[in-house]
Amino acid sequence: MIKISDLSFARGNQLILKNINIEIRPSEIFLVKGANGKGKTTLLSCIANLLEPLSGSITYFSEKIDSAITSKNFTFWGEENYGIEDFSIIKNIHYWLNANNASPKEENIKKTISYLYGSIDIKKKFSTLSYGQKRKIKILLLMLIDKPVWILDDPYNGLDDETIHRLNEIILLKRRGNGIIIIASHQHPKIEGVKEFQIL
Repeated sequence: MIKISDLSFARGNQLILKNINIEIRPSEIFLVKGANGKGKTTLLSCIANLLEPLSGSITYFSEKIDSAITSKNFTFWGEENYGIEDFSIIKNIHYWLNANNASPKEENIKKTISYLYGSIDIKKKFSTLSYGQKRKIKILLLMLIDKPVWILDDPYNGLDDETIHRLNEIILLKRRGNGIIIIASHQHPKIEGVKEFQIL
């Protein structure tokens, strides 16, 4: 369980988040909503231990989050693409798997590539891919690294309808597997049983 208690965050003299209290349990999909600039990404970054709050606490199964906990248990999907432009698709995949100490079987890697990309030349350079194709590498890495907590900032951006459907299938599988999924998005995931939190 992730528990956020009286969390506040300030940037300079501007208070972005004030006294946020949330509990997120295993097998929950949690949607953070709010207008642009209200602090959705900031909240996710605090949960991922990428930003230090002004006050309050965040715990993961009663332990205060730190870099060791987040590195082992959390995957954070930010706005940037996970890809090195001069690397091929497959070289990028292996690079990020190694960076996350993940070692799935080659058979699983091939199946996941086929599931998301269909028939594609895996030696193709990342720089030649469309924006949507580049975003798919994030989904692929979510599946292959598969840490207990997924923190997804605007995951549907740049995806076509078919890929959105596949991402939702993957999120549902994660929920059934007792995972925690935290999403910040303007777009509702269209999945039943999503808990919502509105930043005012």
